[in-house]
Amino acid sequence: MKKPTAAFILSLIAGVLILLDGIVSGAMIGVISGLGSLERPFVIFGFFELIFGTIVIVGAVMINSEERDRVETGSIVVLISSILTLFVGGIGGYTGFIVGFIGGMFGLLWKPTEEAAPPPENVFWGNKEK
Repeated sequence: MKKPTAAFILSLIAGVLILLDGIVSGAMIGVISGLGSLERPFVIFGFFELIFGTIVIVGAVMINSEERDRVETGSIVVLISSILTLFVGGIGGYTGFIVGFIGGMFGLLWKPTEEAAPPPENVFWGNKEK
């Protein structure tokens, strides 16, 4: 059986984008501004993006499996976390949402393929009695 490689790669990219946006919007703005009253929401949103990005990466790892149930669960985790990123995300979060949504949908639509069975052995080939 094959793994849903496209869904895994897209979901992993989405998780990294969301994590990077969380680092930029949370940590960098908080450090640069000295945590003024106007910047606190950005720090809080960045913290949530770090959480959602981590959850998306965990979902992507779950997608990288050959088990249909595990792929489906990972896809749902990626979809929900990507959608939640819309409410707290910046530019990287929105890009992560789009890529994560596509990756999650690919994971949900993935169907495992059965490998072709090997041809049956000819029990009489080479075993001829003389």
